Amino acid sequence: MEKALFEKIHYNFRTYSEKIVDTVAGYDYRYRRYNVKYTLVLFASPVSILKGFVEPMIRKTDTIVVLNSRFFAIVFDGVDERMGLKVSDNMFVNLEACVFGNEIFSSVVNGSEADNAEAVVRKALNTLVDEIKVSVDDMVVSR
Repeated sequence: MEKALFEKIHYNFRTYSEKIVDTVAGYDYRYRRYNVKYTLVLFASPVSILKGFVEPMIRKTDTIVVLNSRFFAIVFDGVDERMGLKVSDNMFVNLEACVFGNEIFSSVVNGSEADNAEAVVRKALNTLVDEIKVSVDDMVVSR
């Protein structure tokens, strides 16, 4: 199942990237102009993650971008690197109940880690794809 997830994200990389960048651009502008920090978190799973399960866990100032039923992004407004990791860990724990023992993949990138919105999104997507690829490679080796 992880291989299918990897292939879907890899195949739709550009489409997903553009959709996330459209959302992140406003946050990135505020960071560059007013130093209002933000963190982008990506979550993916081989099984569906219900948007209704995730929405109550985020604030009104945060934005969720559903890319498909197994893959979504959240932009956390006003969140620095340290808090971004803490928030993503809390979300991860809560999502484990939603995916019933299946693996969850995540990527966390703060706006200060790249020069612009496109670079933030590219870094987050590449990290997520690498994490899934390692999982797929580990499964192939262990069989």
